[in-house]
Amino acid sequence: MKTINSSELIFGPEIILPSTYTSSSNAVTMNINANGNESWMVHVSKNNSIWDPRLRLYIRRTGNGSGTGTISGGTSFQEITSLNQTFFSGRKKYSNIPVQFQLTGVSLYIPPSSNITTITYTITEQ
Repeated sequence: MKTINSSELIFGPEIILPSTYTSSSNAVTMNINANGNESWMVHVSKNNSIWDPRLRLYIRRTGNGSGTGTISGGTSFQEITSLNQTFFSGRKKYSNIPVQFQLTGVSLYIPPSSNITTITYTITEQ
């Protein structure tokens, strides 16, 4: 969870709040336990509990993790929406796949509050 406070403000002729926040490159690590040579696909979506519509949440895969098969896609930031969408795909077992998030649209015009969303990853065998 990221809390934005007064230390985030940029002081100058006016007070500016950075509009984009990016997590560490391994904010989440994923493990895919595929059977044998099975191909799989990871989908991602979010379900907002409390969320200002001016905020946008993005996701990307920042590495391959460890595995002996193939892994592809998901290395550019893509917006997470309420619709289940393809994130990345691969074949065989993989572990410690690093994932990064980016939040955009942060503004002093958005009233202070907690914004809460749940990110869902769905893995399907192909």
